[in-house]
Parts: sequence; C-alpha cells; structure tokens
Amino acid sequence: MKENDILSEATRSIEQLKDQIVDVIEVKQPTSLLYALQLTKIVSKLSPLLGNLFEFRIVDTLNNNLHESTGQWVRQDPGFPDARFFSEDISANVGVEIKAWFPFATEITGRFRDSEDIFTGNYINVAIVAWLPEFVFWGKPVIIKTLIVSGSSVAKARDSHYHNPPHYIVIEPEDTTDRSANLQQTNTGGYVFQDQDTVNKHLYEQALADVDALGCKLPPKSEQFCQRKLNS
Repeated sequence: MKENDILSEATRSIEQLKDQIVDVIEVKQPTSLLYALQLTKIVSKLSPLLGNLFEFRIVDTLNNNLHESTGQWVRQDPGFPDARFFSEDISANVGVEIKAWFPFATEITGRFRDSEDIFTGNYINVAIVAWLPEFVFWGKPVIIKTLIVSGSSVAKARDSHYHNPPHYIVIEPEDTTDRSANLQQTNTGGYVFQDQDTVNKHLYEQALADVDALGCKLPPKSEQFCQRKLNS
C-alpha cells in the first residue's frame, strides 16, 4: 500500500469510533444544582486525559483494521505524530496527530502549534475527536464525532489567518535538526503588537512603514527573509 492508501484506511477506521463510549472514566451525576453548575465549568479539563486514552484506542483500532498493509501502527509518546505507521516498505513519516475536543470549550484554539515543516510530504493527518459526557456534563465520555483532515492544510490555514504584520507575526521555529530529539523545536510562535494606540503608537507607525517597505504580508513560510527582518 502507498502512503495515501494507508491514510485513507486509517480515516475509515477512525470514523467508525463515532458513538463509542470510553468506559474507563465516569463523572458522577451531581447531587445538587450548585454542584451541577460548578461541574459545567471544569468537565472540559478531562480533555488532556481523554486525549491519551483516545490515542490508545485509535492505535488499537488501526492495527485491528489493517488489511493489505505489512506494517504496524505505534503510539508515540513523546514523538510526532501521536500515531505513526511503521513499515519496511515505507520510509516517509506517515501518521495521525490526535486531538481531543470538548465542543463547549475553546481550548482547542491554542493547542495546534506544529510548524508547516513537520508536514513535508503531506502524509500526516490531524484527527479531531469531539467528545461529550453521556448526559452533556456527567456520565461516561462518548465520542460524538471525528474529523480527519490534512495536517499541512491546518498549519497553512492557521498561519494565513494569524500572520498579519505588524499586528501579529507568526514565527517559525529555528533549525534544530542537529540537536537531540528532546531539544528540537517544532512549534511556531506568535507575537502581537501591544498598546499600538497608546504607549507604542510611534513604534507602531514605524512598524507599519517597515512592513510596507518590505512587502511582508504573505504567510511566514513564503517569506523567510521578511520574517528575519520583522524579528529584528
């Protein structure tokens, strides 16, 4: 099987998880209205724990559903992506990065910082696993929907949306390929221009002029020269 075939098979397998109950944790039914109100504010904090549990289940599901493939899915921790396909026939980094999402929270907006460089070859997908307790804010977690998309497309869309110098600058990680795995930088960063109408008004006007002079409006991967200039 080719890389795209493996990803297509993985997508079909992950989509089958819809409506499954994660029967390893349960939030007990609140005993009072005050308890219930407080519970609604914190139940989303289960997402980090459930994210790990989803990784276990997804890797297990992918291996059980292998048909023509001669390789194996492995959960990586640490490592990227969370689920990677290993095979003697394929040298590319093929896999799925898994994100747990509680739909009534907004924490997912700040959790995808992986650089576009990681997705070279476009063989890594992102699986967003949306979950809710059985009774909205209590009960066992239920996978209500999964979304599997190209990781490269998500990274590009994020950078195109946020990168708007000098208001906001997306910064690519440094080249750290010579470092050991635990010291390599793979996440983008971001800088917002603060107090542009008050304290830093003069500096902001100068920044506007510099951006116009450089022509730096494209996403950061398209303008490495501009990024270096803006950083300075």
